[in-house]
Amino acid sequence: VIRILFPRVDPNVKRGRAIWNALAKQMMNGSFALLFWMPIDYLIVHARKDVGFDRPVGGVLGVTSRALRFGGVFGMHTGFVPALLNIVSYRAALIYSSPPIDKSVKRRGTWMAHFMGMQAKVVIATLVSFPFHVLRVKRIVDADSPAGNRMYKGTWHCFLKTLQEDGVM
Repeated sequence: VIRILFPRVDPNVKRGRAIWNALAKQMMNGSFALLFWMPIDYLIVHARKDVGFDRPVGGVLGVTSRALRFGGVFGMHTGFVPALLNIVSYRAALIYSSPPIDKSVKRRGTWMAHFMGMQAKVVIATLVSFPFHVLRVKRIVDADSPAGNRMYKGTWHCFLKTLQEDGVM
């Protein structure tokens, strides 16, 4: 379906269309994957959050029931938007950092240059996407309580409050 909706376009002929197709494919693939992955991630974040503190009441089933009680059917999908932005920004950074790095690596041609080139791409992509990861985790941790007791009213509020309290770094 994705190949039909967004057919391959020669980036030398239609650069804007190629960029749009690449980002749209990433968003669609990411959205589909997140539908299945987000509930598992929700449980993992809550299990990690509770290490060293009181264990969640009822264990995994307790966390799941609170998510359903406080967030409804999609309670375990809290943080979906930041997670999707994390995926798209990570992959976009990889796509756009690859050509100049690969060009430099090709000139040198050593195994060390290839290794360092791969590391540089991952570091760049991680730096670009990490703010969305932080928002996702903050939203997931905050979702384990009734709506009236939460620190954040939504993802945008979480972003602004994080900037205000913690700064850009």
